[in-house]
Amino acid sequence: GTDLSDKEVQDIIYKNKINIDIFHSLTDGNGGTTFFKEIVYTYLEMCYPEDLKQENRKTRKIEYDIEDSYIKNYNKKINTNVPNPRAYELKGKKIKLGAISAIHQIIDLEQLKKECEKYNVTVTQYLTAVLMYAIYKENYKGKKPLRVCIPVNLKKYYPSKTISNFFSFIMLDGKRKQEEFEEIITLVKKEFKEKLAEEEILKTMSGTVKLGNNIFIKMIPLALKNIIVRLAYLEIRKHSTITYSNTGRVGIMGEYQKYI
Repeated sequence: GTDLSDKEVQDIIYKNKINIDIFHSLTDGNGGTTFFKEIVYTYLEMCYPEDLKQENRKTRKIEYDIEDSYIKNYNKKINTNVPNPRAYELKGKKIKLGAISAIHQIIDLEQLKKECEKYNVTVTQYLTAVLMYAIYKENYKGKKPLRVCIPVNLKKYYPSKTISNFFSFIMLDGKRKQEEFEEIITLVKKEFKEKLAEEEILKTMSGTVKLGNNIFIKMIPLALKNIIVRLAYLEIRKHSTITYSNTGRVGIMGEYQKYI
């Protein structure tokens, strides 16, 4: 429903590549991926109407709603005080204001799986360790700990069909300095095991919900609230070094795969 200029359209469609950018007020990565796949399916059906028919997809029954799953599942009585120290901040050359930088890399999935099996870790754990190792080796200069923020899909913990936001995060705390990759792998496995425990996930989620439900925050006028949120973000970003998100496998329906 938004009018896009030619330049804006070029920014999101390039040659045979389609991008999508969704603001988190609408949905999270899980809902965004579902929506994006529907866009791709519809586009392909328009390009190849004889081979692909939308009626074939309409037989799928997708149930969803827009409930606030945070309110439904949080615990207002749980202790939400979680240590949140300042983190090492990455240094480097800034891109110009308004620009977006992306680096693409295609890797062999089978080879990646073998590496994961070698260390007995998941793909997310392995790539988190690789990211931390790269920062330690190439960029790390400082006394503050390296902290990696990992978004977590809460639908894996609580029953929910919402297409609205329903995610939380865990924060991995690295040491001041680590040299060996094996040492980082061990730390990542330990941090994932401890912080993906349901009690810890509930604690983080409930803390966020309680903040949003604070009666004094609700009374602040929107114009002033926007300023406060911007200032708060500048402070909050100092407590994590980097965010790593793995959307996981994006499955495409069989007959559509050959066009992608």
